[in-house]
Amino acid sequence: MEPLMTRKEAKALLNLKHKSVEREVDQLKIEKADDRHRLAFLYASANRYNIMPYCSASDDATFFRKVVFHERMALEERKLLTQLAPLIELKGLEHIERFDKRGIVFCSFHVGSFFSPLYLFASQGIDVTACIASNAYTQLKTTIENDIKKLSKNGFNQGRIKLLDMGTPRASFQMVRILKEGGNLLLYVDVASGDEDKKKETTTIVNMLSGKLKVKKGGARIAYLTKRPIIPLISQYNNNGVISLRAYRPILPPKLGNEQNFCKRAMETLFSLLEKRLYNKPDEWEGWLYCHNMVIPKSGLESDNTKGIVELPQYMVNRERFVCYNA
Repeated sequence: MEPLMTRKEAKALLNLKHKSVEREVDQLKIEKADDRHRLAFLYASANRYNIMPYCSASDDATFFRKVVFHERMALEERKLLTQLAPLIELKGLEHIERFDKRGIVFCSFHVGSFFSPLYLFASQGIDVTACIASNAYTQLKTTIENDIKKLSKNGFNQGRIKLLDMGTPRASFQMVRILKEGGNLLLYVDVASGDEDKKKETTTIVNMLSGKLKVKKGGARIAYLTKRPIIPLISQYNNNGVISLRAYRPILPPKLGNEQNFCKRAMETLFSLLEKRLYNKPDEWEGWLYCHNMVIPKSGLESDNTKGIVELPQYMVNRERFVCYNA
């Protein structure tokens, strides 16, 4: 087991990573970017326009680089959770202890240090199954499992962490069984909805800043069916370099009541917390890179803004304002 770093040492390591990632992102010139980064920029710009139309398009490239920076930093922080432990501050633990750390649907977002919940579970003795979208499960399963093993080897082994591929046919049944047996779930509720998930019965509409999103309500539905609480988890960076992870007041499903009404209320409550988190630092949300799959586009584009359109699978991109919308 490696000796724990002091807070000073952890800050120095984090600052070193910041500078390294900043140098990488500074090299990302949109006009020279590969097709993958260019398309990501177009999507982020379009999403920003639909959700924050009051922002000037002139700084879209700067905004995009900041989003990419925070996304890459979150991945680096996941690899360094044991070393960064002195910098992770846990708040709102009383909401978790209220339920004896059992049978909870933890809901989080890809904002800030969004892998820090893994440290929370490992250090506080909370057994949890992290539910991951199929594409991310395929790409990240091995690396995340290795990072979880690092936590265990370094003494943060009080809680067991498992992964579940949400794309498997029986994923929902497994989630219900886990909760009924006293286990906990972790879901990131800002994941992009695929075409198959845009059916009215699987999604609901929530406000997001000056726009609207059509989001999956799976986590809320599972909580409703099992009558288990939802506890939001959101991380943020404090000015003193500390990573703060807060557990919020639980969202409780009614013993009796309408499922659709509860799911809508629960998702609105969750995304209102994300909204508040984004008011001052919107670029810390990874969702700008993919929420075109959730955003409800602004209607009535003016005719002079529809020039120079290039066709892409499922979307049309307006070159002047990079507005993506269903073709």
